[in-house]
Amino acid sequence: MAFDFNRRSLILSGAALSAMAGTSLLGGCESLLQKIQNRPTRRGTQSLSSTDPVWSVYRAAVSAMQARQAGDARNWTEQARIHLDHCPHGNWFFLPWHRAYLFYFEQICRELSGDDGFALPYWNWNQNRSIPAPFWSGVLNHPRSVNSSSTLPDSWVGDTVLNNILALTNFTQFASGPSTTQRGFSFSGSLEATPHNNVHGWTGGDMGTYWSPLDPIFWLHHCMIDCMWWHWNADLGNPNTNDPGWSNFTFSNNFVDGNGNPVDIQVISTVLMPLLSYRYEPCQIGGDTMLEMARRDVADARRLREFLEAGAEVPTRLDDSVVLDRGLVAMIGEPVRSELVIPAELARQALDGRAPHLVAELEGVRPPADESFFVRVFLNLPEANAQTSTDSPHYAGSFGFFEDPDAHAGHDAGRAFRVDLTPGLRRLSQAGRLGNAVAIQLVAVPMPGREPVAAPAMPIQAVRAGLLPAVRTRFDERE
Repeated sequence: MAFDFNRRSLILSGAALSAMAGTSLLGGCESLLQKIQNRPTRRGTQSLSSTDPVWSVYRAAVSAMQARQAGDARNWTEQARIHLDHCPHGNWFFLPWHRAYLFYFEQICRELSGDDGFALPYWNWNQNRSIPAPFWSGVLNHPRSVNSSSTLPDSWVGDTVLNNILALTNFTQFASGPSTTQRGFSFSGSLEATPHNNVHGWTGGDMGTYWSPLDPIFWLHHCMIDCMWWHWNADLGNPNTNDPGWSNFTFSNNFVDGNGNPVDIQVISTVLMPLLSYRYEPCQIGGDTMLEMARRDVADARRLREFLEAGAEVPTRLDDSVVLDRGLVAMIGEPVRSELVIPAELARQALDGRAPHLVAELEGVRPPADESFFVRVFLNLPEANAQTSTDSPHYAGSFGFFEDPDAHAGHDAGRAFRVDLTPGLRRLSQAGRLGNAVAIQLVAVPMPGREPVAAPAMPIQAVRAGLLPAVRTRFDERE
């Protein structure tokens, strides 16, 4: 049985964890403690055989939703419509909103399948680069741009890129930028811009639109994104922001519970979900191994809850920010025709550790209508093109697009992306190819195996560079 997230339950959970750390259990907490200790486990697809019972339960739940009448809140299409109408992208509500979405969808799966212990699996695309076999037959199959043998590239989900994302300490660079409204455009951080967006675009079909939950693989893809957030918080000890504009924000009239009843939920409630309501099976993500929460002692679990609820002050502005150029256009396969030269002092500070992150911010990016290409970023390689290897020491990262004009009609100001240049800068320095100046090259690259069908041009309003301060608060340093 999963933990139910309402305000009273959250207060009781704090009391329960406190009681667990004492010498005795307080009356009324025993059943709550049992729920927490026995919460369902989301298992990685890499550890599941094609005949594992979890697939039968998931198929039964999907079939039951598809069979419900149109207009029923638990109907398969109506569940996808929630995403179309409400999903935030390109701002810091991206992670908590999708966590809540998964949480309530999982409740519906349990209710309609009759399996109270069901937990969604997660697709660990770092370890399993192809869409898992169960999604190529029966009710889990769906029209896509890829096939069962297609594989995701290292530059999106490989060890190096995920290690660099997990090494970030600033919540906004990890999780996307601040916004005062649920669907306001800020900027996409590293987790959203690279693995999240590119997996959506690569998969194609409905997965390339805001109707993406119509494809059953959507839910497992987002479980992996959620798993990385939890790993970043709980295992690596990084805090979320303590900005009340984030933690106190309420998602109103977005979701329904397992019985189809409307529910509202605050962002702060979502940060405790993996601690209280479900857990992730340990696995390898890049160079890290997830820890199993069941192995934590009670006092540690209580401290973790306090840490997650407290958050930390997170800088969002770039220090010493300078505009490198305005009014750029990227053409497919060619570097942007502009001298995007970073001031030497910014590069020097990033290399000597005074400012851990040298960040490039692209503003007013007009993405392609069909998401048939993504963007690679190189340093000091003016001849870079679509064929340039991402193994080159000049390669600094990439970002992709996840757009749906139908969901954001009238919003034509473009998107913003922040790219952490520091790992690439250090790699270039170690290879002895840094030189006296650092220039950025942006190359629009077609999706693997696909030809763009839209106009092969991507306008960019401005490119700037600056230093993003690190966040020093860590879970493993708290008493």
